[in-house]
Amino acid sequence: MRAPAGSDSAVTEALLSVEDVSLSFGGVKALAHITGGGFTENIPRVLPEDLAVRIDLAQVPVLPVFKWLAKTGGIAEPEMLRTFNCGIGMIAVVGPGDAAQALALLESAGHRAWEVGRIEAAEAPGPAVSIR
Repeated sequence: MRAPAGSDSAVTEALLSVEDVSLSFGGVKALAHITGGGFTENIPRVLPEDLAVRIDLAQVPVLPVFKWLAKTGGIAEPEMLRTFNCGIGMIAVVGPGDAAQALALLESAGHRAWEVGRIEAAEAPGPAVSIR
């Protein structure tokens, strides 16, 4: 099975690709490795119970392989975000005043990075991660 047109890698290669990231920056509060469980299960593991995160996926370009997988497999967006990382392998939680420096550091090292959300007080009861 091949990935969508415009991609030269097999689906398994695209889904399992790993980038080397070294982040030597004192502003990092937490890191969430987005693996099985996707956004909804992995991000809450690094947050205190009184905090939640609001993710804005419009800030992130979705890789063609994930669009193809969703369409071909008939997978709804909530299930895609729970099951796959959709091209975001790691979430770095930094203070609001440190976001620009963290992004610049990652980009200068050749990595694609985006500010994808905000940490805020959790609404009880409610999901720790909301995605729009």
